[in-house]
Amino acid sequence: MELAARARRTAEIAALWNQLTYADLAAPETTSRFLTAVDWRSLRLSTTQETRLHTRLAEVPAYLGQPTVAGYLRLKTEGLHPTFAPNPMARRAPDPSPTAPVQNATAGRTTRRGAAQSPAPDGEAGSPESRPTGLALPALPANPEQVVESLWRRLATNRPPSRLTAVCLERIRVATTTTNTPFVVFTGPTAQGFTIARGAINPGFWYGPVPADGRPAESGLFCLVSFFGRSDASTHAGPIYLSLYWSEAARAWAPHRLISDEVLNLDTLF
Repeated sequence: MELAARARRTAEIAALWNQLTYADLAAPETTSRFLTAVDWRSLRLSTTQETRLHTRLAEVPAYLGQPTVAGYLRLKTEGLHPTFAPNPMARRAPDPSPTAPVQNATAGRTTRRGAAQSPAPDGEAGSPESRPTGLALPALPANPEQVVESLWRRLATNRPPSRLTAVCLERIRVATTTTNTPFVVFTGPTAQGFTIARGAINPGFWYGPVPADGRPAESGLFCLVSFFGRSDASTHAGPIYLSLYWSEAARAWAPHRLISDEVLNLDTLF
């Protein structure tokens, strides 16, 4: 009864999101229109920070629209100074067999093989539900490139990583903050609502200090971005939340975290 009621409510919310107007991400003018829709003056960034943010906000949708291993590695490393420390949260579960369904003990439901449902960071009591992953990182190869390639192959067991295909240009929200906690992301100035959060997997690229527990840093200068999008893996549209971390050492914005609504089925690395 509870699951049926939740499914009905999710369908009702998704129906409202589907009514928004979406621009084809592959259209040449969509990226420039996306950037134009950002309220740049409200961010109060330095000239360098704003210029670098323009560049990064063009690169992220381009990667999400055509995700590849090479594109991911460029996004996470080019012009940056990351530390590679494998994320222990992605190593929790055993690797399931190619044909076996993944039973999520926490959520009590079965998901398809290869659904990269990374655990979203712990939320506040009463916050919308998030689901942990059933996908484990392989035994650590010699370098980050091999880790990424190996994990990417696991994601593509059933099909290639899903693609972002369209974005709503009327519902883009961007803000800067000095904290990146889930509470700020989901209830702060970029809040758009969601049903169930799905965090994209970060194999282990960190910027700035790496905490002992392996979790991403939650303090520093962040740019939070949210918008509605469509993917090639779902008939439903839904919200996407990005956080970018200002790396003073690199003088650039580093892709930090991506959380999408589960209705999008947006399975990729970030």
